[in-house]
Amino acid sequence: MKQIEFFFWGTLAAFGALVAETFLSYVLPEFFPKLIVFQESNMYYFLIMAAVVEEIFKYSVLNYKRKEINEWKNLILRIIFIGLGFSSFEIFANFWKINFASGLFPIISALEIILIHLFTVFTAGVLLVKFKNKYKFLPIIFIMSAMHFIFNAMIEFELNNFKILSFLAVLFAINFMLFAGLKRKGLPLHQPGAF
Repeated sequence: MKQIEFFFWGTLAAFGALVAETFLSYVLPEFFPKLIVFQESNMYYFLIMAAVVEEIFKYSVLNYKRKEINEWKNLILRIIFIGLGFSSFEIFANFWKINFASGLFPIISALEIILIHLFTVFTAGVLLVKFKNKYKFLPIIFIMSAMHFIFNAMIEFELNNFKILSFLAVLFAINFMLFAGLKRKGLPLHQPGAF
């Protein structure tokens, strides 16, 4: 089943992001001591770094596999499976932090992780269709990273789940409008340079 392959690519992207984040957080500072001072004095370093790194890896997988997505049904299903693969790996990697036996809130937290990765990768997929020309990498990564950074900041500042879910609902609305707009134009995904 092709969707399983895309799920695997999502998990592979998450693993690559984890390795890159570990390198940037722990290995690189050993060679550049000033970076340690910067990290300790700037709480946003990890929030921004994690968002950008993870979105670059998701985008890379999506861009690499774009030729296998040749119809609108495939666009939805396969992007969803990339997001599910990525979020599943992240939840598994942080499983020790999530106490599912403690009630509803840890389950909601896991759901929030799934949704942020689904919405960011879906946004990237739709924008890859929209931006048929070159110079699409930086604007798409910026948009994805901004969405992810806001989510990370909300988690870091311990905002309640209602506010976080409200933000995710806004992302859902944005994704829906972007997708509906492109579908209404009838853009064939298989045309050269479309996606």
